[in-house]
Amino acid sequence: MIKVLLTTFTLLFIFTGNVQAQTASTLEGDWQFSVNQAPWEYSRGVVAFVKDGDLWTGKILFHVNREVAIEEVAVEGAEIRFDVTVDGYDVRAVFTRDGDDLSGIVYTIEGNMPFRANRATEEE
Repeated sequence: MIKVLLTTFTLLFIFTGNVQAQTASTLEGDWQFSVNQAPWEYSRGVVAFVKDGDLWTGKILFHVNREVAIEEVAVEGAEIRFDVTVDGYDVRAVFTRDGDDLSGIVYTIEGNMPFRANRATEEE
């Protein structure tokens, strides 16, 4: 009985670690996003995530060729969070990853807005 429990806990530990590692490692790259309720100039673009050691950073390139740096990205399992400043206003993004899709909420002074993104492909 003890061997079965130890084996079960070991497999669960390995599986959980593998899922977290897959989420983190496959997050890196470009994601086409849309925030339909945002003002036009901020409603779509690309968010790029970069991992350097244990630190995640990135940038947002809005479709109007405006770029905003993301200083730190928190990745915990399938949840991703970051804060940025856009035109002097603090914006918080909290979303989850499901394969090549990101979905969540962008919290702004103008209200909370749904956020959606898909992994960018070479053709985009």
